Amino acid sequence: MTNNTLNIDQICEVLDIKTTTKRILLLLIEKNNLSVVDISTELNIPKSSIYDSLNELIDKSIVIEYMDGRSKTFGISDLKQLESVYKKKIDSLDTAHKSFISYIQENMFKNKGDIGLSRPKIKFYYGVEGMRQAFRDTSWVAEHKETYLMWPMVDMVNLLEEEFLIHHGTSRFNHDVLMKVVQKHSDRHNVPESFRWKKHDKEEKLTHIRYAPENMDWAISYWIYGDQVLFAGSGYEKYAFVVYSREFAELMKLMWGQMWSVSEV
Repeated sequence: MTNNTLNIDQICEVLDIKTTTKRILLLLIEKNNLSVVDISTELNIPKSSIYDSLNELIDKSIVIEYMDGRSKTFGISDLKQLESVYKKKIDSLDTAHKSFISYIQENMFKNKGDIGLSRPKIKFYYGVEGMRQAFRDTSWVAEHKETYLMWPMVDMVNLLEEEFLIHHGTSRFNHDVLMKVVQKHSDRHNVPESFRWKKHDKEEKLTHIRYAPENMDWAISYWIYGDQVLFAGSGYEKYAFVVYSREFAELMKLMWGQMWSVSEV
């Protein structure tokens, strides 16, 4: 079994299939097209329990009911149909998940006026994959239309990889969020040709870049978005942390603005 493969017990747990229903499912996978009497005889399970389990499997589109005259049998659904049904369910679940997260972010504090987050907090992440997760956890939302970065571009591209950053940036474009970036002076000529902010900003209106003075260097980037500030270390210390605090975000934006004012296009 590979790391990407679940065993049958894990599959049934994910699909919320309990023990009795799992036994019936495994029997149908093995023999297919069985009547309730056949299943009861094979597994020594009361017919009432079998009907409950079969109805559950039919509702999940895993099992289909066949009629042959007055006799009724049950078997596994057509595999292509099964794949199509579950792909639609997965897509719907993914859409619902994103919408739910967005709803929470946009509405959790809307009745609290300007007081900000009632309980500021910090969340830490470690290692390169942890850093990527920090960016994933800081989702784009309709409420905030501008974001601000202090960004050692070449270092971050080398660390997080272009594919990940392009995917994350594409989501930003979908939400029409303007990004204002202060990059290192050396990034002006050293950013890989295959990765340019504006190359992926098709209308070239959602990305504004300035370059810090030549004598300025830094290894930790920070990203201000809404009431969140994400710090990510691109040097030897591979870690990230996110501060959830409106007042802290306002302070970091003030400091970012000073850097923006002394940087050049």
